[in-house]
Amino acid sequence: GGTKYRADGTLMLRGVSKSVPLSFTLDVKGKDARVSGTASLSRTSYGVGQGDYAKTDEIPDAVQISFNFRAKRG
Repeated sequence: GGTKYRADGTLMLRGVSKSVPLSFTLDVKGKDARVSGTASLSRTSYGVGQGDYAKTDEIPDAVQISFNFRAKRG
């Protein structure tokens, strides 16, 4: 509702595809739009971090992705 949204998409990394929900806000004023949001995923489920880096005691498995950008309608 309002300026808060959720998009369900697919992320492919290292040949692995998984559904990832993306929560974001969209604020449009005239020709200007501002978008910011977050997503969370498990790096090991995509095969990111192998060998010694596969362990999660020093490098956590959970990865938080955040973004923030502006767009202008032409």
